[in-house]
Amino acid sequence: MVVGKDNVAYYGIVVSVIELLYPAGMLVVLFKCRWFNTDPNFSRSTKMDHGLLSVNTSTSWYEHAPFVLAIQAKQVFYLDDPKVGGGWKVVNVMEHISIFKATTLQGGRVEQNIENVALELYQEPLTSDISDTSTIHINNDIQFPQG
Repeated sequence: MVVGKDNVAYYGIVVSVIELLYPAGMLVVLFKCRWFNTDPNFSRSTKMDHGLLSVNTSTSWYEHAPFVLAIQAKQVFYLDDPKVGGGWKVVNVMEHISIFKATTLQGGRVEQNIENVALELYQEPLTSDISDTSTIHINNDIQFPQG
């Protein structure tokens, strides 16, 4: 999924991944996609039902512009829409657990605080309330009642 400058969400599937290696080791990754028609002026492109978005995957859009920068894309997955059937799929946008967005108020306006982006997962220090582990006995002799 890519959100365009016109605030329209473009949904599709990745057909291929292209890596462009420029001098000085600069790597640019492109996704070649088959875009589904999500034109808001086209009645059979998307449906919203009980807060779930369904897209018609049997339609295509922007065949002449299939490429998007990988950093612009968000991962989604599609589930069959049992209510509509056919080529309709329910869209679920993935949220990655190790990355979050935090905003701060600076001078009366909201700014992105890039320092709050988690680069690695945080683990609480391990502490134990058990002072002496030598007295712990494990009984592996399991007996089942006869019935």
